[in-house]
Amino acid sequence: MDGVIDMFADLDLPKKKTCGRCLQLLALDSFAKNPCKPDGMSAVCKLCQKFHYKKWERAGDNLQRTSLRRKELRKADPRRFLFNEAKSRAKGLGRAFNISLDDIVIPDRCPVFGELLEVSESHWFAPSVDEKVYGLGYTKGNVQVISRLANAMKHKASPAQLRQFADWVYRTFPNMDTDKRMLESFMLPRSGDEARWTN
Repeated sequence: MDGVIDMFADLDLPKKKTCGRCLQLLALDSFAKNPCKPDGMSAVCKLCQKFHYKKWERAGDNLQRTSLRRKELRKADPRRFLFNEAKSRAKGLGRAFNISLDDIVIPDRCPVFGELLEVSESHWFAPSVDEKVYGLGYTKGNVQVISRLANAMKHKASPAQLRQFADWVYRTFPNMDTDKRMLESFMLPRSGDEARWTN
C-alpha cells in the first residue's frame, strides 16, 4: 500500500483537505491512507471515522440488550410480552387499541391446529395475538391468541377468502393427509424474522 501512496510524493498536492463528514479543513496526517482515492487519502478524517465506528458499536450493544430483554420477558411473562407487542403494533399501524392485560388469554393449544403452543421466538407454534376482524384494531372482543402459523395464514384474508384457500388446498394436494413427509415439513421451526408476517 505504501508503494501506491508513494506515487503521489512528487506531486504538488495540497497540504490540507476538508473532511467529508465534519467539514473541517485539516492537515493530511489527520486522514488515513486510502489508495482507492484520487489523492491517496481517506475522504473522512480519523476522528470522524473513530466516532462513526463507536456510534455503531453502541447501537449494536443497545440492540443486543433490547433483544435480550425481549427474550427474558417472553419467557418470564408471555402475556405481558404479547400485550406489549400488540400495543406497539397498533401504534405503528395506526390501529385502535383498548384492550387490557386480562384480554390476553393464552390457551395451551392453538385453537386452529390443536398443536401445543410454545413460548419461543423462532417457532411457528409460538402464541401470537390476532385481530379476529383484520383492520378493526386490538379492541375488546376482537383479539384472540392463536399460533404464529395460524396468524400468518389468516392475516388479511376474509372468512370467504380463507374458504376459497382451503378449497384450493384440497384440489392442489389431494393426498396431503397421507403424505407424512409434506406434513412434517410444514411443522419445522422457522426463523424469528417471519414473525413480522403476522398481523
